[in-house]
Amino acid sequence: MLGQIRSQLEYRPIMDLLNDLSNQMDIVQEATSTAFEVIGDRYLPISAVPT
Repeated sequence: MLGQIRSQLEYRPIMDLLNDLSNQMDIVQEATSTAFEVIGDRYLPISAVPT
């Protein structure tokens, strides 16, 4: 997921990115938020916390 977003940013013409920067940053933020949730669920499950 993050690799795909990175590739899209890396290979897209710079003027296209700048002209659509707000939307592109929303896409990056959504991808990083999703990755954060997936990693957290995998490595820091809430149910594993002792009570």
